[in-house]
Amino acid sequence: MLWRRSLAGVRRYSSENKKRIPSGLKEIHQTQIEGGIPPLNYEQQRDKVWLGRQFGRYGLAANIELGKLWPTVEEINEINELKFYRPAKEAVELAQKIAKEEEARKRKHIETVKKNLQDYDKVLSEYKESLNAPPAEKTPEELANERRMQEIQEYFGYWIDPSDPRFEVMLKQKEAEEAKAEKMAKKEEKKKRTVAATS
Repeated sequence: MLWRRSLAGVRRYSSENKKRIPSGLKEIHQTQIEGGIPPLNYEQQRDKVWLGRQFGRYGLAANIELGKLWPTVEEINEINELKFYRPAKEAVELAQKIAKEEEARKRKHIETVKKNLQDYDKVLSEYKESLNAPPAEKTPEELANERRMQEIQEYFGYWIDPSDPRFEVMLKQKEAEEAKAEKMAKKEEKKKRTVAATS
């Protein structure tokens, strides 16, 4: 007899023949395919986690005592020791403390805003004056640094941040090349003087 291999077909075929299909499956898996509840054959299947899974999967049809699924007194004590439990009095005190801290924070914020509002006109006028004020004169050191940065940028052809370690390396490289060029210029000048003196 040819039949379609589906879950419904397997169930119908097994119920018609009232015997197990020789499929090579274990009894637990065969029972699950047939739509039944697998038996609890091993001791590890009788622990709380496994029983909870069985009850979650099959409901009351699993014939599990619901009292076994609840935590024992020892487990509840262990949970309490791990601070998963807080007495009501502690919870109320903690909530009051948090509310007081929040109220104090809000009060402080409101006071800061009031103080800032009192100084607002003064601060705004200072800001507007600072916008209209001429820029402060730069010190000779700042001018020298700007000149160095501009020279390096022109020499190498791209901008580099002065705080970058490569800036110092490039500066030394540029100074070395300038010193070499200056030395060559002095040699040329000396050569010209000697040629002029001999002629």
